Amino acid sequence: LVDVLAGALGTIAGSVFHVPFEAVSKQIQVGVPPNKAVYTALGGTGSASDDYLKMTWITVLLRDVPCYALEIAFFKQLMMPAMVLGWAVPIDVQRMLRGALASGAAAVMTTPFDVLATRTMTDGPAEAETETVPGSVQLQSDGSVALTGGRRRISARRQVLQAARRIYSREGFGAFWLGTWERFTYFVPAGCIFFYVLESLQLWGFV
Repeated sequence: LVDVLAGALGTIAGSVFHVPFEAVSKQIQVGVPPNKAVYTALGGTGSASDDYLKMTWITVLLRDVPCYALEIAFFKQLMMPAMVLGWAVPIDVQRMLRGALASGAAAVMTTPFDVLATRTMTDGPAEAETETVPGSVQLQSDGSVALTGGRRRISARRQVLQAARRIYSREGFGAFWLGTWERFTYFVPAGCIFFYVLESLQLWGFV
C-alpha cells in the first residue's frame, strides 16, 4: 500500500511539469505548428486556454494516477506466483515477466482515460463552455428591480465529463478502447525493463 500511495503522489507531483509538455507534444503530432502548440500549453491566456490546461491536467491525472498505482500493485501481487515457479524459470526472467504483465494489465485497464486525455489535448482550446443560469427578480434597497441570471462558465471538471459523453454519444463505447493494443505493446517492454532494473537495484542495496 505504501508503494502504491508513493507512486500516486509522485505522479501527481510530476504532472505539474509533465502535463504542459505532453500537451505540446500531442498537438505537434497532429499538425499544430510548434510555436502555436507551445503558446497554447505554456503561454496562452484567457478562459479558453485556462480551461484547456485544467482539462488536460484532470484527464492526465485520471489516466496516470490509477495506471502507475495499478502497475505497482500488480507487480507486488505477482511476487507469489513468481516464487511458485521456483528454479524452473530463472529469477531474472521472472522479474521481467512480472513487470511486463503488471504494466500490460494496467495499460489496458486505463486505456479509456488515455483516449479521453488524448482527445482533450489534441482538440486544443475552444471557447469556454457556458450554461444557462435560472433568472429571478430581486427588489433593491432603492426600490428598483434587478434581474439575475444569464450564462456562466462550466467548470473544467464538468467539461471533461461532457467530453466523455460526446465521445460515447458520437462513437459508442468502443471508442474508449481505441489504441488498446498499441498502448499495451509499448507499456509491456517499458514495464519489463523498469521493474527488472528497480528490483535488481533493491536487491543489490542501491535503493
